[in-house]
Amino acid sequence: MNNVIYLATSLRDLWSNGCAPLDQTGDENGFFIALCNLLTNGISWLLVLAGVAAVLMIIWGGYVMITAGGDAARIEQGKKTILWAIVGIALIVLARAIIWLVIRLVNPSVPMP
Repeated sequence: MNNVIYLATSLRDLWSNGCAPLDQTGDENGFFIALCNLLTNGISWLLVLAGVAAVLMIIWGGYVMITAGGDAARIEQGKKTILWAIVGIALIVLARAIIWLVIRLVNPSVPMP
């Protein structure tokens, strides 16, 4: 629930800071901070959904293997499904780390949500 509040707050901040001229807001980094918050919160939601999908694929791969009934092709299919789901989880973790690193390199003063 907190992520929804952060995302809504980021959208509001982006709208208010993006529509007002920077010299009237008194904060020249306000737009950048709001944009970074919006991107990180939005991408965080996508990464959570991808993680859930990867876990479901691991479960599906296990189900395929259990119901294979000795069929080597189905067992191999289940193993590949589980392997690629694990690769997907690793990429999800790596994507979050890359996002954090890029934001820190571009503007270290931006607070991370």
